[in-house]
Amino acid sequence: MIRLRSGAHTEGSESGDARETEQTEAKRDGKLGRQNDLAEPETKDVLKSHGDTRNINSDANLTGDSKSTPSADSNSFKYTKGSHKGLFSPWLWLCLKTVGWAVFIVYICVPTLVKTNPWIQGSIVFFNILRWPPFVDFTRPQDLGLNATRNLYLEHHNVRLGVWQVLPVSMAKGHLPSDDYFEQALGDIKPIVLYLHGNSGTRAAWHRVQLYKRLALMDYHVVIVDYRGYADSSGSPTEEGVIQDARFVYNWVKARSKDSPVYIWGHSLGTAITTKLASCLCKEGTPPTGVILESAFTNIREAAVNHPFSRPYTRLPGYDWIFLDTLDANNIYFESDKSIGDITVPLLMLHAEDDIIVPIQLGEKLYKIAQKHRPKGNPVEFISFAGSRGYGHKHIHMAPYLDVILRDFIL
Repeated sequence: MIRLRSGAHTEGSESGDARETEQTEAKRDGKLGRQNDLAEPETKDVLKSHGDTRNINSDANLTGDSKSTPSADSNSFKYTKGSHKGLFSPWLWLCLKTVGWAVFIVYICVPTLVKTNPWIQGSIVFFNILRWPPFVDFTRPQDLGLNATRNLYLEHHNVRLGVWQVLPVSMAKGHLPSDDYFEQALGDIKPIVLYLHGNSGTRAAWHRVQLYKRLALMDYHVVIVDYRGYADSSGSPTEEGVIQDARFVYNWVKARSKDSPVYIWGHSLGTAITTKLASCLCKEGTPPTGVILESAFTNIREAAVNHPFSRPYTRLPGYDWIFLDTLDANNIYFESDKSIGDITVPLLMLHAEDDIIVPIQLGEKLYKIAQKHRPKGNPVEFISFAGSRGYGHKHIHMAPYLDVILRDFIL
């Protein structure tokens, strides 16, 4: 009896255990089914590629290990997904997007802005927005080592021009002389150099200051002007306006120079201003004693084509229409090649072979034009500086033999 009871209990227990096992498996199958239903479509597709999802779950039930197979399938899914995205990694996408945006900005946005806003080209040519060095007190040139120098302001046609006058080293005193002394000094027969700088920056730019110092040490007077819109000068620059400014300062110097020789020295964009000014003065019979052109070019269109900033665009269809014709819209020409033939006074041209802003070929071309069109008997000299010396566009002032060159030219 005990065995029968025990056997009945065992049979009932086994039957109950079987029912519990079936319920557990049913719950597990239902849970797994819900997980499969919630899985991403991409996951189901991958699983189906290895066999039917139901069969995989079935295999898991047959092995009795319900955890190992899903883990293996999950790893298989991750590997497949990772290998698919390896062709387009985040870094590659970032590089492609960066290049795409750069091309769009450089070749679409910039040309469109320049063509639809011609004033941009005018701003680029004069680039007076760049006032370097910053935080300069123009009333104190002594802070830059120009001890025998005064700051003054000259006004004409409602434009105020900032000007520096540097005394020759032989006339410098231990203290800053009076304004009357400065003005009277201009008539002491020592040579006077009116310096007309290029675009960007101010009369306080380092390379310009070094040239003033060198000329003063050669016992020359130096007068420097910031055109309208530059530094502490009022107004906005235009081609006609900056030439008027240069002419006004030249007349101011001539009114005080008496018998002192007056030379005009132009650099870069200042060479175009100098050439036009000297051409007009020669035609009117009031020429300067001589003209010095440093890093000169033929005209603004050729200068623009050869400028480093233009290189990405020169092969662009419609380059002339987009970029060069907008110069004409701003009345910016600076045609030194049309003016230099009218200069009848001695002419000295200086150019560095490694000048990348204004290539020496433009200076040589202007020199040949001057030789061809200037009246016979009026000397013109072109001096180049070896590229190995590294003078570039604005450091000819560092040439050790510059003094010899200038003394041969400036009487």
